[in-house]
Amino acid sequence: MVKPFLGRLDLGWCDRCNVPLLGPRCSTCGTAARPVAYSPPGDVRPAMQRDLEDIRRAIESGFAPAREPLRGRLVILNAISSQDGMEEIIIGGAVAGVLREREAFLPRADFAATMAPSKGIVEADPGARASLAASSNLMAPGALEASPEVREGGEVVVTVEGGVVAAGRARMGSTAMDGSGRGVAVKVRSRLEGVGYHELPATLDDAVAANVDELRRIEERAVGQVRRVSEDLALPDVVSFSGGKDSLATLLIALEAGLRPRLLFIDTGLELPGTREYIVRTAERHGLELTVAEAGDAFAAAMVHFGPPAKDYRWCCKTNKLGPTALAIRKAFPGGVLSFIGQRRYESQSRARSGARWDNPWVPGQRAFSPIQDWTALHVWLYLRWKGAEVNPWYEKGLERIGCSICPAADEAEGRLMAEHVDLSWWTDALTAYAESVGLPPEWVVRGLWRWRHPGEHDVEADPESHEARHADALRFGRREGHVTAQAGEHDLRLLPILDASDVRIERTGDGVVIEGRDRDQALNLIVRAHSCVACGICTARCPAGALTLENGGLAFDEGLCTRCKECLGPCPVVDFHPLRFRPRMLSRHRLTMEDRE
Repeated sequence: MVKPFLGRLDLGWCDRCNVPLLGPRCSTCGTAARPVAYSPPGDVRPAMQRDLEDIRRAIESGFAPAREPLRGRLVILNAISSQDGMEEIIIGGAVAGVLREREAFLPRADFAATMAPSKGIVEADPGARASLAASSNLMAPGALEASPEVREGGEVVVTVEGGVVAAGRARMGSTAMDGSGRGVAVKVRSRLEGVGYHELPATLDDAVAANVDELRRIEERAVGQVRRVSEDLALPDVVSFSGGKDSLATLLIALEAGLRPRLLFIDTGLELPGTREYIVRTAERHGLELTVAEAGDAFAAAMVHFGPPAKDYRWCCKTNKLGPTALAIRKAFPGGVLSFIGQRRYESQSRARSGARWDNPWVPGQRAFSPIQDWTALHVWLYLRWKGAEVNPWYEKGLERIGCSICPAADEAEGRLMAEHVDLSWWTDALTAYAESVGLPPEWVVRGLWRWRHPGEHDVEADPESHEARHADALRFGRREGHVTAQAGEHDLRLLPILDASDVRIERTGDGVVIEGRDRDQALNLIVRAHSCVACGICTARCPAGALTLENGGLAFDEGLCTRCKECLGPCPVVDFHPLRFRPRMLSRHRLTMEDRE
């Protein structure tokens, strides 16, 4: 899998204090930072209590080390690109291994040698030492014996005369490793390279002290940016506050800049228990006004149309976050607003591309700025610790990010963590019912495949006809030479007066309409909106004349108020996330979708 570079990989280490460094020198002892070799994207963070418990459990389960593997040292985690749940573990200034799905530890050979493992061992013939050092795998004839618990696919360390020389994955079980077999016994992942791991105990407070000069520098820079943007735009200030660490750091910076922003919290209806109470406490602590926008039952209503959300199909962010945000801003700030948002480039490629300052096409009137765009999660955590801020208690339970309880962007390991504290049986029931309705097997739910619309090598496809039956309101529409077609009734055509009649011509047929003219694609866009509206409110917030409103859970249009400015024709969930559009293999049995119209 490609590992994206979203920002600079400039984590350093103080070898004297045994703590990570964000700047060029340690503020405690003055030692120059030694660069740490680690993988992109590089959004490093400190391990919390639950993280440490899971790491220790995974190491002990796989290798039963004779020495305590963490030994009071500060542990840094680095989420790496993978299909699900892989984090590099940085201990004592070097990568010690990888934690997979919070259950398995994949050690580096050098770190394995420090653990003195008593299980998960494959003993190699001394004659294999040279080939292993020369980047070869351990072949079956060179595998003398293995610990009895070694299984095919398990993580192991390779020893020669009792000393660790390599680490990797077993390609056969222990009973086959007797020096007489054929093939690869161990797929070697790492070999001894002479990497050292400092053992001096250290704490997060030690790391704060060692980075205080850099923390002052990044705060001063962020505060200056906030003041300049606020003065330039001269709009009311709000902080979009989710209850997470990034929005908390953004709030503290805005306060340091002398602002008294309103807090805007979007309750998606899927929030983690206690998050709303935490947000109320934060607003009260700083004496700030709090505006709460409610999504209500928007998720359940929209799922009937879209089906379950997925990592590559996140319609829920539009219907449950951006829709309520647009309506709240339109009501409270009709002249526009400056939103300070805790967005960071290390979170995703789209956030890296957006820059620190942007206008949100989904939320009219919102001018957005992130003062922490170039910060890693470690910057944020050390900054919050430096400020003595109260953070959301969910972080200590092991969550890396605070969001919706069923967010598809969370990996399976995070889902299991949530399930320890939140009853998510309703979601399992909903997924099971959906799977049955479209012909998906039980494994689609059990293996978490719902979290990808296209899960690649694990793909499980629904029957096309069942899928369309599930989405009974999904329009059949497409494009032909010079015109577009749609199976649409009169109710579906009610928004067409938004367009100038001279730019679009509509001919009714037996089962729908044929649309011609310069605005034919926009006409099809409006038909889809009218037919499949999920009442997110985004287009109503965009309409300056008030011609579009939400009434009785649906979209109402007053043609008499419409000025035909076409401001409403911005992004729309039911157009951008049309169910059939995201099933390309179905197209042989369906007409062309919006995605194929060009």
